[in-house]
Amino acid sequence: MRLNSVLRLKRKILCEKGRGESWSLPKDGQAAHGGSVEGSVILHLPNATKEREKKEGCLCCANSVFHTFADKRGVEMTDPNPKDFRTKAEKRLSLKKPLVPEVSPEDAEKLIHELRVHQIELEMQNDELRKAQEEIEASRSRYADLYDFSPVGYFVFSKTGKVLEVNLTGAGLVRLERSSLVNGIFTSFIDERFRTVFREHLGAVLRSGGKERCELQLMRKEGRPVFISMESISMKEEDNLRIRSAVSDTTDRKRAEEEVVRLNRELEAKVTKRTAQLEAVNKALKDEIAERVRAEEEIRQSEREFRAIFELSSVGMAQRDLSTGLIIRLNQRLCEMTGYSAIELLNQKDIMLTHPDYRERDQEVRAGVLKGESDTWFIEKRYVRKNGEAIWVQVNGRLIRDSSGRPFRTVAVIQDITERKRAEEVLADRTVQLERMNRKLVALNAELDDFTFVAGHDLQEPLRSLASFSQLLRKDLGDSLPEGAARDLGFITDAVKRMQTLIQGLLALSRTGRAAKKKEKVSLHECADRALEALSLRLKETGAQITRDKMPEVWGDPTLLTELYQNLIGNALKFSKEQRPNVRLTVEEQGDDQIFGVKDNGIGIEPKFAQQIFQPFRRLYGAAEYEGSGIGLAICRKIVERHGGKIWVDSEPGKGAHFRFTISHKKMEG
Repeated sequence: MRLNSVLRLKRKILCEKGRGESWSLPKDGQAAHGGSVEGSVILHLPNATKEREKKEGCLCCANSVFHTFADKRGVEMTDPNPKDFRTKAEKRLSLKKPLVPEVSPEDAEKLIHELRVHQIELEMQNDELRKAQEEIEASRSRYADLYDFSPVGYFVFSKTGKVLEVNLTGAGLVRLERSSLVNGIFTSFIDERFRTVFREHLGAVLRSGGKERCELQLMRKEGRPVFISMESISMKEEDNLRIRSAVSDTTDRKRAEEEVVRLNRELEAKVTKRTAQLEAVNKALKDEIAERVRAEEEIRQSEREFRAIFELSSVGMAQRDLSTGLIIRLNQRLCEMTGYSAIELLNQKDIMLTHPDYRERDQEVRAGVLKGESDTWFIEKRYVRKNGEAIWVQVNGRLIRDSSGRPFRTVAVIQDITERKRAEEVLADRTVQLERMNRKLVALNAELDDFTFVAGHDLQEPLRSLASFSQLLRKDLGDSLPEGAARDLGFITDAVKRMQTLIQGLLALSRTGRAAKKKEKVSLHECADRALEALSLRLKETGAQITRDKMPEVWGDPTLLTELYQNLIGNALKFSKEQRPNVRLTVEEQGDDQIFGVKDNGIGIEPKFAQQIFQPFRRLYGAAEYEGSGIGLAICRKIVERHGGKIWVDSEPGKGAHFRFTISHKKMEG
């Protein structure tokens, strides 16, 4: 609390008219401390001097002493400078007329004595004031230590939340120097979620004028949060409202509260869990008798159902006792399969049904099961019916163990597979026939390739002769050649060229089929490079843009794969629109397989022709529109098939085409 107390000591010598008036001086310093004046000395002045003193003022004035107590930040003593008072007193005296009171020598001596006594009193008062100042200075130092090192942070805020004063504890809450906090906005140190709470708190303090409390979360300089509790009151100082706040660090308390809450939740969860366990145990105990009853009923029901399934099953079923090896139960279907009655098979060893050729194998399988290799077994063997007929059966068996895990019984499901075995025999015969036919077909294809190759070569000679004689005829007749004959010769020449193109394509197709397969690792990247080099002139003419995915290595024939890419890229360049061809060599991952392809932005293909275009000499456009023999894609298909793959096209008219193909992972066979 700020202390502002000023003690003024004034001594006046009052001059009144006429003798008999009196003035007094205090003999002690009580007036200096607000006490009464006691033991005064009464002086009588002559009446003759009163009239002049009325006109000229007081005879003398005592000095005033101001003593100011400082607030909690220190004490400041303001003592008058004696030199200044001396100068002012001499100046004021010079302005007055000389005044010499008419006193008797006795009165003058008394007056001088009193003045000397008063001077001593003033010196004593000055000593007391000096001691008081020293005590106040010591008190201020002790108060400052208590203020700064208090366990509670003290803040003084303006109405807007500006920090005016703070002690060291308050500055330590946010890990800042006091100078960094003073004149700063306190909300900048508050977590964003609590800034509104602080503003509302200031408003409540200013409105109520009493004590208000709130809890906030501050953010320290290093970013760690600290929880505080703030109690504030408003005070008026020098016509300004100030808010004084005491701030306590509640972080440990908060953490303790959170820990208590967590422990309470854990305790509640444990209690709930334990209660549930006890309820479950109680319920289990209550249900145990009913469960046993239900279990016994279910066992009886299961036995009835098993008996029904056993008897009505469409496959044969039998149970055998392991200790004796005898059949102890069987169903009607097994009787129908073997031709024996149930009475004839019961208490007999099932080995009697097994064909002699399979009895040894059957015993080996059962011995492995008994050794613990497996609880189940499977075997296909032949049974001998009562009438001596042999049938094929598939037996699936399983061990049955008791509660101690010891095997004591077997159950077997027997299925008649005679018809399936007959079908397998027929299928095996058919497979042999197909393999024989396939070998013949391969031989025929080879003969056809040979014939095509020979015929192609033999057909080229007449065509060359026909072309040569047509040119000689045109040259011999010259200008005398009739217009109609010239036109006919042109038709003959064009036909010869088309025929030569077809034969060359046929030979190329034949060469593809006749070429020996190479077994080597091939880089598709290098194959594509060789294909582009062969098409370099066409690429330059069209200005085509070629891009490619990362192309791997495959098992194949580098010559054939180069021809494959050359044909596909050539088609893409040929069937481009009236625009710059854009061709991409693609590689797509599909599971463990890779799909390769050539994609263009050309005229596209109707989906209904997607298979037709891979047939030899199947053209969708005339030779006048697009040159070629119609054999290129047929060659591509044969190359892909020789590599164990397949080829297809995805396309729509006007949207380009994407030819895709696969290549087998296996090495090519010669």
